[in-house]
Amino acid sequence: MTMRVLVAIPVPSDMPHFDADATWHRLNPQLATYDRLLPPTENALRKWLQNNRADVLHYIGYVTSRGTAFYDTVTFCGSTGAARTIAVAYLKSLLAQHSMRLVVTNITQLPLVFAADFYERDAPSAPPARLAEPPPPPPPPVMTDETPRDDPHRELQRKRAGEEFDVFLCYHTADKPRVREIAAALEQRGVLPWLDEHELRPGVPWVPLLERQIEKIKSAAVFVGGTGIGPWQQQEIYGLLHEFSRRQTPVIPVLLPEATVEPMLPLFLQSMTWVDFRTGDPEPLEQLIWGITGKRPTT
Repeated sequence: MTMRVLVAIPVPSDMPHFDADATWHRLNPQLATYDRLLPPTENALRKWLQNNRADVLHYIGYVTSRGTAFYDTVTFCGSTGAARTIAVAYLKSLLAQHSMRLVVTNITQLPLVFAADFYERDAPSAPPARLAEPPPPPPPPVMTDETPRDDPHRELQRKRAGEEFDVFLCYHTADKPRVREIAAALEQRGVLPWLDEHELRPGVPWVPLLERQIEKIKSAAVFVGGTGIGPWQQQEIYGLLHEFSRRQTPVIPVLLPEATVEPMLPLFLQSMTWVDFRTGDPEPLEQLIWGITGKRPTT
């Protein structure tokens, strides 16, 4: 039986151009039956999957990949033609609903292949070129016996100097004001949150910085408000799930005061104990800090 392959070759208008048509015509029809995804957008892919069937999605385009992280991304076109980044974990989950595999060819590096149920990359014959790593952070201040370790301000200074973030905050843009309030409350208790608007330096590519933190951060809080889970937040959640389950790191669902009575949570979050800011008993901030630090609140 001939394998059927759906091919996506996005060339976003705001990224370096390559000849998608020539790439399409170089595919070997003797190996499979090919269909081309036009336009190469996420919405077009979803519509195609509703009415058609294939064995494989072959993505050919721009890939962001870190050798030790399960948080690779591919770049589709958005509705305006500009780049739209999609997490590979999210894309694989979408395809799995239709029993499809994913093959990814990175046009800027050596080919990378993602297997159906694993995140193992085919080993290239030579390592791809990568951007220079950022300089190491300055060493944290030396703690002495005279330094009050229960001083939240000093503790935050020490953690920030060593980039020792306690929790990654994953949220929908509509909930940003409420998440800011909770982040400030955590800092007052000496808990250092990673909040994108505070930690992403302007003018620097943000995806590598985000990936670097997800690789080593100690926990994550996934906030759910009145508008539910946002599109990019959904992709972050899949990346967090794959990386944090490997390291057995806690992922804490947090219901904001605006959340609905029965909020729609992603399947893997439904089995986890959540923190509910819609109620005052038990005190939600104390519960959140317990989930982050592992230290039960004193009564």
